[in-house]
Amino acid sequence: MIILYWMSPDPIVIDRQGNLLDVVRLMRQHGVRRLPVVTDDDVLCGIIGRSDVNRHTGRRILTETPDPERDAPLAEIPVADVMTPEPLTCDANDYVEDVCQRMINEKVGAYPVTKRGHLVGFLSETDLLRALSELSFSHEGGRRVTIRLAIEAETELLHHAVDIARRLKLQIRSILTHRILDESASMMTLRVGGERTDKFLETLWERGYKVVDS
Repeated sequence: MIILYWMSPDPIVIDRQGNLLDVVRLMRQHGVRRLPVVTDDDVLCGIIGRSDVNRHTGRRILTETPDPERDAPLAEIPVADVMTPEPLTCDANDYVEDVCQRMINEKVGAYPVTKRGHLVGFLSETDLLRALSELSFSHEGGRRVTIRLAIEAETELLHHAVDIARRLKLQIRSILTHRILDESASMMTLRVGGERTDKFLETLWERGYKVVDS
């Protein structure tokens, strides 16, 4: 899964020559929490988050009712004074699973997405949750079957599941596995579609697999 296909393209941005009033207006108008900062040729040079805005204004201005007279001085504060320069990014060709691990390690909730230094999108936790939902084909329905098994039995189960589904004329729409922490065991979840999913489940039981949810 490549970031290019899961990121939000054409993000709302602020030009480096802008000011803090521009930032506040954009955040209010579009309901965004972060704004990438770009140069005239869309090269990413920084990022501004709500916490940066609050720190500079000394209050939670984005949740307040707009007041043109009170907010006017913000136009004197350059974006360059507020932004975080050289923000953490990911590349459009990075893999989703690698970026997820980076988010955990770097303790961030979103990344500007670049390609050869130019901003091409934005990746948030919401985008990653959408990717997980799509990966599991949860939107297509079908029967979800979760099996607990030894790690070394994973390949054998895959062969058996495909064989059973083929004979019953079923579709295996997704297969997800994860290791059980501190145990030499796995959980494998299959999403199966078709008319004979009951027989699929019954056959797995007959072959000695421990189905923990279906």
